[in-house]
Formats: sequence, C-alpha cells, structure tokens
Amino acid sequence: MMHAGSINRILTALVTLVVFIAWPLSAAQPVPPKRPPNIIVILADDMGVESVGAYGSEIATPNLDKLAQTGLRVENAHAMPICTPSRVRLLTGKDSSRNFKDFGHLDEAERTFAHAARDKGYETFVGGKWQLGKAWEATIPLMGSSPVAAGFQNYIVHNLTEQEVGSRYWGPTFFRNGRRERIEDREYGPDIINKAALDFMDTNKDKPFLMFYSMLEPHDPWVLTPDMNNPADKQERYRGMVRHLDMLVGTVIKKVEDLRLSENTLIIFTSDNGTHPAITVRRNGVAVQGGKGTTTLRGTQVPFIANWRGTIMPGMVSASLVDIADVAPTLALLVGRPLSGEIDGKSLLPLFVDPRAQIHSVIAHTYMPTGRTPPSIYAFDRDFKLYTDGRMYDLNADPLEAQPLSATSTDSREQAARTKLKSSLDSLPRPVAFR
Repeated sequence: MMHAGSINRILTALVTLVVFIAWPLSAAQPVPPKRPPNIIVILADDMGVESVGAYGSEIATPNLDKLAQTGLRVENAHAMPICTPSRVRLLTGKDSSRNFKDFGHLDEAERTFAHAARDKGYETFVGGKWQLGKAWEATIPLMGSSPVAAGFQNYIVHNLTEQEVGSRYWGPTFFRNGRRERIEDREYGPDIINKAALDFMDTNKDKPFLMFYSMLEPHDPWVLTPDMNNPADKQERYRGMVRHLDMLVGTVIKKVEDLRLSENTLIIFTSDNGTHPAITVRRNGVAVQGGKGTTTLRGTQVPFIANWRGTIMPGMVSASLVDIADVAPTLALLVGRPLSGEIDGKSLLPLFVDPRAQIHSVIAHTYMPTGRTPPSIYAFDRDFKLYTDGRMYDLNADPLEAQPLSATSTDSREQAARTKLKSSLDSLPRPVAFR
C-alpha cells in the first residue's frame, strides 16, 4: 500500500500548481508561492526495453538505473513500431488514425505539449532528432512542422527536413534556431546536442522550462563513440552507443542537481520504438533480437522511467499499461493548459502517486509506416492482443505472435478478451491518411 506521505507530497505539488494556474496575472498581485515544475522529456532513438540495465539488460546503464531506482519504472510501456508514428503520438497524445499522414511529417495544425507549455510562460527547447518537417514520399505534397511551429522556441536539431540531412554522428549537420551548422568531422553530434541541452538549462534555471531531449543514439549507423578506442563489430558498437547515451543522461541529471532543481523537475525517459532487428541483446540472461518495425512486443515495448524528487517516491515499479501517447496530456495538465479535442493518451499523474493505478485497460494502435501503407490496427491488454483481421494472440505464452488463438475457442478468458479488445478497435476512427 502506498505510504500516506507520498500521497501528501504529490497532492502538495499539484495543489501548488493549481494555485499557480489560478493566480491573478495582474502586476499588482504578489508572486505565486512556487513556480510550476520544470519538465524534461528524454527520448532514445531505437532502444528497446532490453537495452536498459534496470529492465534486466546485460548493458550497463548506471545513470538510467539510478533514475529508475529513485523514481518510477513502468514495466509495460509501449510506443509505435517506428519513429515518426511514435513521435507524433508522443507530442500530440493522439492515435495515428487521427493525425498521421506520412513518415517524417507532423501537421502544423497539430497542438503539442510544447504549445501548452509555451502558452503558460515556459521556455521550450528541443534538441536532437526532428525528422517531422516533410513527407517522406515525394508523391505526397505535404510540408511538415518546424520545431518553432510545434511550440519549441529554441532548438538544435538533425534532419529538420529531408534536404541536407547530413550525418548525425561524426561531422554532423544541425539546424540551430534557423541556421544550418556543418560541424567538423572530429566532433561527435550527440555531445554537441547534449552541451546545448545543458546550456539551455543553465540559461533558464530561474524560470519554468520544458526540454524535449530527442536523443540521436543509438540509431544506426552504429559508430564508435568518443569513449571507444578499439575496432568493434556492430553489436559492440550498439552497446557502446547505449553506454554513451546513458552517460549523457547522467550529465542532465547532474545539471538538475547542481542547479538545485531536483524537487521541482519532472524527468521522463522513454524510447520511440524497439531495437533494430540486426541487434541482439541479452535480457535476464535471454537473447532478445530487436523488433523495430514489427507490431510484436519487441517492436513496441519500451523503457519508461519517471523521476521527480519528493513527489514520485523512490523504488516504485508499475505493471500498468502505459502508452507513449500519455506523455502529452500529462504534461499539458501539469503546466495548466490541458489538451482539448479527441486525445487518446491519459494522464499519468495517478501513477505518480500509486504504481498500482491502472491508466489503460486496453491500448489501441493504428500503425502505418508511411501514408500509403495499409494500416495494421490492433488492441491489447496485459494478456491478449487482437488485430482487426481477427487474429488474437496470448501475449504471455506467445509474445512473438507465432500462432493465433482459435476464433472459436470456448475458453471464457479468451472470449471475454476478444469482446473487450474488439470494442476498443471499433471505437477507432478510419485512418486520416485514407479518408
């Protein structure tokens, strides 16, 4: 049972937030008793749950492990199978059926959690991968969103559009606040993005800020990091990039501590999809081949860690179903500008109080790699997954979905699950890309 002290702490934080939101903005009024929380969202690129030590990985990730040990670790968190659908879902809180039009595209009309924060007086920043500025297929005349149009006042990003992409690692090409930068070959891209993130925190330490740290690692091509001096195959290069990512996360945590902001800063760490299929990592002693691009658990299950000293109690572990879409409504609520309209994500605030809180009984995904790809639509709970073509799988006995369950099964649990999951599928709208 959750200790009363933890409930009091988060209620105090949220009541303070409510007071701040409702506080008159007249210059004649006194300053609110406490500013709203800073928010840091850290998103890894192609890093499944099996790559984090706190989840049983063979790869050493001491900083992420500490973040989990001193906060909340979610065991059953899910993203989409590839990056763009996940990133659009993360930023907007919506299923792809409502707003996904093509790979590499975020509609400028979409409202994001950055808009919510900016509108409430936060300074906003995105650093790292963008890839939301233009449709992937040249036959689809769609221009996407810039960081500024998506609510980020400050940015340094790779892949602003599909033109002049350049490298993300050694000798990278970035766009910083409207200017293109081609960095020297001896410079490592993730380190440059990290410095910009730390500088942003330093500059804005005295006012509320929201930082979306869209990390470049450990996406392919797998390269030697500055910490690796000897030749290595792709498996070891991937591991080295995960270790380097963990080190960079550690610098962000240390900066929060050095600025004495730990008790007023929410940090969320997650990933946009599973690991690349060319990579195999041992988790709890079992070899796990990456499942990026597939709708199995290896493609969608991602690490999800939340840390907020004094509000989220240390050592919390949750088996609740969490969707990457939950981030946007949670952050919008925290900053005091809830998202409106049809939002599929749900607030995670109850989970910050009690790890037993159930955020979703079912998660439904509409997955399309591009705007021309027929969608794969499925719904799942902690035990079963159902596709719109009728295939249903037992996720505990058959996580790789090798053998569908019989549609005529008389098993009462399977029948009940099929009914529940079908109801969730029936509630999804027809994908906007095919309307």
